[in-house]
Amino acid sequence: MDIYENTTIFIACPANYASGGPELLHQLGSELLRRGLDVRMWYYGVQNGKYPQDAAYRRYHVPFVVNVEDAPENILVISESAPGLYGWGASARKIFWWLSVDNYLRNLGSILQRAPRYLWQKPICDNVYIFAPDEQMEHWVQSEYARQFIKQNRVPEQQIHFVGDYLQSITHAGQMCSGGALGIHARISSPTIRRRGWHSRSSSWQLHQISPGHRSST
Repeated sequence: MDIYENTTIFIACPANYASGGPELLHQLGSELLRRGLDVRMWYYGVQNGKYPQDAAYRRYHVPFVVNVEDAPENILVISESAPGLYGWGASARKIFWWLSVDNYLRNLGSILQRAPRYLWQKPICDNVYIFAPDEQMEHWVQSEYARQFIKQNRVPEQQIHFVGDYLQSITHAGQMCSGGALGIHARISSPTIRRRGWHSRSSSWQLHQISPGHRSST
């Protein structure tokens, strides 16, 4: 996925909700921020007058918004638990992060059962991700099970990238803030665009699992 000097990465996350998935989303935001990228948590489902960020994630110090800018230079990261966000925006490039296949199937079924009338006013694939071809979208997986699932649903191999997750611990949060050596790759699409310190020789995006008090190695 190309990173431009004016790229903002928005990471979609449910507001006021603490669980394993949102934990990983905040850890991703913290690591990208540490690497000098412009990243924001996008909290959806915000209740009027309520602070959207759960207290458990304030230690990651990732800026947040409740609205995102739909522009072609920007990137939106969507977890598999929110397939209904696929229809948001026509311009921003998307990354679908498969943290769990089961969550995708469960939430997809719930959306289809409770879909409001407007959802059916245009093709369902324009609103909810159900494997319509999309050459602009990348898929992140952290298991062979997920990779096989999306491959069987005709996602091209070149759009699939393995991404590990972090361990949930206070020690890990300290490692994130102090700077851990994690190999991540992005393509810079023009020599005139200033590099932002987020590149490596690895062939895919890769976040390595860290255990307390120990740096992972490739």
